[in-house]
Amino acid sequence: MKKLFLFLSLIVTVCLAVHADHTVQFLYDSGGNRISRAIVIPVLTRGALDDLTPSDSIPIFSDVFAEFELRVHPNPTKGHLLIELLGLPEGDTFRYLIASSSGHRIIEAETSDNPAEANLSECPPGLYVLRLFYKETTKEFKIIKL
Repeated sequence: MKKLFLFLSLIVTVCLAVHADHTVQFLYDSGGNRISRAIVIPVLTRGALDDLTPSDSIPIFSDVFAEFELRVHPNPTKGHLLIELLGLPEGDTFRYLIASSSGHRIIEAETSDNPAEANLSECPPGLYVLRLFYKETTKEFKIIKL
């Protein structure tokens, strides 16, 4: 049983390592002694996102919310976030709340605009939570502000 567990653990580790986007870098002094180790995870920088639109290479998040298709983009965002409910009947409203990772309410609105635009440009970079409310349905999403 132990051999099977070790074998499966090895296979899972190898599979994860093959698909990982990060690398490990080591620094050595002149005597050949390792002095530091760093895991490097590539991320998009602000400059890389300047000229991109949601239709370029930033994926549009899509999910099902209530009976509608929900699209939230761009995520990560530099400021303006679009919340779109495809199939929302004309005149129906939905409510959204954006809170900081510490729970402070940043934006709370009820709207019939589709897509609705939330402006996070005045907020500091970080992780935010988007909560959507439509009738009795509630859903949460993580939003990254660059």
